[in-house]
Amino acid sequence: IGSFLALKIANVMIGEYIGFEQNGLYSNIYSIVTLINIPQMGLYNISAPMINKHLTENTLQDLDRFHKKTSLSLFFLGLVFFSCIVVGFPFLTDFIKNGELLRTAEPILWIIGMTMLFDLATGFNSHIISMSKFYKYNTLFMLILAVVTIALNAFFLKYTNLGILGIAISYAVSLTSFNLIKIVFNYRHFKVFPLSIKMIWSIIICGSAIVLASVFPNFQSSFVNLIYKPALVLVVIFIGNLIFKIYPLNQILQKYLLKKSENK
Repeated sequence: IGSFLALKIANVMIGEYIGFEQNGLYSNIYSIVTLINIPQMGLYNISAPMINKHLTENTLQDLDRFHKKTSLSLFFLGLVFFSCIVVGFPFLTDFIKNGELLRTAEPILWIIGMTMLFDLATGFNSHIISMSKFYKYNTLFMLILAVVTIALNAFFLKYTNLGILGIAISYAVSLTSFNLIKIVFNYRHFKVFPLSIKMIWSIIICGSAIVLASVFPNFQSSFVNLIYKPALVLVVIFIGNLIFKIYPLNQILQKYLLKKSENK
C-alpha cells in the first residue's frame, strides 16, 4: 500500500511540474519493476492466518521465526525477478515504443527496484501491525509516508534539475524510512525482526549472476539476448541456491511432485 501511495503522489506531481511524457516514462519503468512483487500476492494469502494465529496466542517467538522465513522468501524471489529484469531490460527496450528514451532512464529502474527489494525484505510488517491492537498506527505511518513523499518530491522538482530521477530518489528515501519505522515499531512491541544473514548470501548470489550475464557476449538479435541473459541468471542462481540452501526449492518440488502423483 505504501509503495502504491508513493506512486500515485509521484504521478500527480510529475504531471504537474514536468509533463505527461515524463510521467508516462516513470510509470512504465515502475510497472516493469513491480513484477518483483508477484510472489508477495500469493504468499500473503497463506501467511495472514498464521500471523493472526501467533498474535492471538501471543506466541511471539514463533511469529519471529515465521516473519524471518516469509521475509526471506519474499526477498529472495523478488531478487531473482529483479536480476532477470535488469539483465533483460536493455534488450526489452528494443521492442517498446520510445525504447531509447526508456533506456536512458535505467538508473531509475535500479533505484525503484532496490527500494522495492528492501520493502520485500521487511516482509509483512504492515500486516502484523494491522492484525494487532496497534492497528491504528498503520494509518499514522501512512500519513507520515504521504507527507515525507510530497515534501521530498516538491524539493527535487523545485530546487534540482534531476527530474524523474529526483522523484525516484524521493521514493527510495520515503519508502525506506516508512519501512524502517515499522521494523523498529514491530521489534519494540512484538520482538520480531524480518532481516537475516541469508539475505546477504542472496544478494551475493544474484549480484554474481547479474555480473556474469553482463560480461557474457551479446548476440546480434535482441530477442535472443532477452531470452538467454535472464536464463543464464536463473541457472547461476539455481546453482548458488543449491550450494547455500537459501530457498527450499527441493522441498517445494518434492511436495509438488508428490501431490501430482497422488492425483493420478
